[in-house]
Amino acid sequence: MDIDTAYKLARDGDSTARENLFRILSVRLRLIANYRIWDTDDCEDVVQDTLMVISKEYSQLEIESSFTAWCRKVLHNRILNYLKKKQTRELNMTTGFDLADQTAAIGEDLDFKSTLMNCLGKVMENNPKYARILNFYYQGYSTEEICSRLNLTTGHFYVMLSRARSMLAYCLEKGEVK
Repeated sequence: MDIDTAYKLARDGDSTARENLFRILSVRLRLIANYRIWDTDDCEDVVQDTLMVISKEYSQLEIESSFTAWCRKVLHNRILNYLKKKQTRELNMTTGFDLADQTAAIGEDLDFKSTLMNCLGKVMENNPKYARILNFYYQGYSTEEICSRLNLTTGHFYVMLSRARSMLAYCLEKGEVK
């Protein structure tokens, strides 16, 4: 029995087809994963993680092409995640990862965030439209969306954005708005 047939039967509620499906899948996924991950323990972890994702989602799927192709894509994504994590671990080992440096950087980042929020509040008190423009812009809204929400022309938007940035930069530098 092939994987797609077992998938259709398992999706219809056949428990033996479900067991058969995951037995076949586990063998195939291990074979594929062994080509990219040579460490057997890591390979097994990636395959088990892939099987968990598949078992959670297979019953709600609307497969247009092939269940097998979807399973391979899930495995591919899990392998990529594993390789990225492995590369990060190796980089941290070779560059001398220092927990104290990381903790200090996090503390500085929190201080900056606090200062930024205070300055954004001061900009809001001074000119609420500037604060809204900054907020929308840095949340990723497009110029057209911001202009339509605030009833602005594109030219007027860029002038206000420039003024709002200047006001925020001055506040971050001096602690007050002008």
